[in-house]
Amino acid sequence: MNARPIALPAVFVLGAPAAAQSLGNHKAVYDRHGFLLPWTSFRTAIERELKWYARCPVENGYPRFLTCTFMDGQYRRIERRKDMIPAMQNGMGILSYLKAYAWTGKKDRRLLDVARTMGDYLTREASTPDTGKYPLFPRSTGKAGALPPPTDLLVASCHPPTLRGAFTLWRFPPLRGVRSTHRRLSSLALLSSHRR
Repeated sequence: MNARPIALPAVFVLGAPAAAQSLGNHKAVYDRHGFLLPWTSFRTAIERELKWYARCPVENGYPRFLTCTFMDGQYRRIERRKDMIPAMQNGMGILSYLKAYAWTGKKDRRLLDVARTMGDYLTREASTPDTGKYPLFPRSTGKAGALPPPTDLLVASCHPPTLRGAFTLWRFPPLRGVRSTHRRLSSLALLSSHRR
């Protein structure tokens, strides 16, 4: 018995995108295949982001974006979102600033200063108590702007496997100047001892 191919009708239709569509503050522009085109170059987008974060107000010695996850375009905390994820956002922030430093030709040491400040914030302000299974470990939960953090948020949801990347980043030579080196190394040792 020979199987014959079955012709299926086309299920999708390529169409031109709607005119005058916008995404955020920018008019959506598409190429001839219907793919969205960037509104600016990658370099310009990164430069704008770095400038925006550089103007962020400082509170209690830290740029506000280190102490909250949800802000509006004017650097104001979004009051209905007081939760934050310090280890994740600042761990990824460290990586982003290290990459930006390398990408800009290692010329702007202020980028390293921000990465170090993020490491200092994690070890000084966003760590678990000095007791329990994960003592002095950067937290995965927090309350925006709370220094010190409320005790009811300190350790219950700290999940080390999700934080591993933040600590391995701190072995990068440019971050050796983080002032809380002993605590960083203790956290790395703790992670290693709890590996499965």
